[in-house]
Amino acid sequence: MPRRESTKAHWQSFWSERSDIDEVYSNEGRIIGQLGRVADLDGRRVLEVGAGSGRDALDCAQQGAQVITLDYTLESLRITRELAGRAGTSVALVCADATRMPFRDGSMDVVFHQGLMEVHPSVPVTLPASEVP
Repeated sequence: MPRRESTKAHWQSFWSERSDIDEVYSNEGRIIGQLGRVADLDGRRVLEVGAGSGRDALDCAQQGAQVITLDYTLESLRITRELAGRAGTSVALVCADATRMPFRDGSMDVVFHQGLMEVHPSVPVTLPASEVP
């Protein structure tokens, strides 16, 4: 059986076909729970890489974080913007590739992903894992 490629076109199509985001998936608060164990997010610059719907990033924004979502599909960012509007919160949206992020080293306090490495195993892991003081 051929392996399905995880391409930009696939994800653009995936997100454009999802009119009801609640039917896609839910982390049931697991990501925000894990991040909360590492750092107080209030006032921190938080980047979600490969944001998809951005729901995890929105949870961070509701905890007082200054949130940036990065994804390489415009449809994903459209969904994030729509969900942020519904939630009455603000996030910065960046359309870029995770392998060429347009940020200076050290410019974020917290960087996370949920599922990016599972669907893009060819993305090199270049950032050392560290805890936020």
